[in-house]
Amino acid sequence: MAALMSGFAAPVEIQQVRYSVGVGTNVDVIDAQVALTTAKTNYIQSMYDFNTSKANLIKAMGVPAE
Repeated sequence: MAALMSGFAAPVEIQQVRYSVGVGTNVDVIDAQVALTTAKTNYIQSMYDFNTSKANLIKAMGVPAE
């Protein structure tokens, strides 16, 4: 997950640099942080949904639990 999320962290870093040199606003930084948090949340929700669906499929197929 770390490698996947590193791509989403770049906009936060860019906005922090823009803010530190006076070109961006704190709202820009917060918006980028919210987008990063949303991406992380969506990823975790997707993994949960995948694992739940996989477990339901295994149960429906009658495969013994490991």
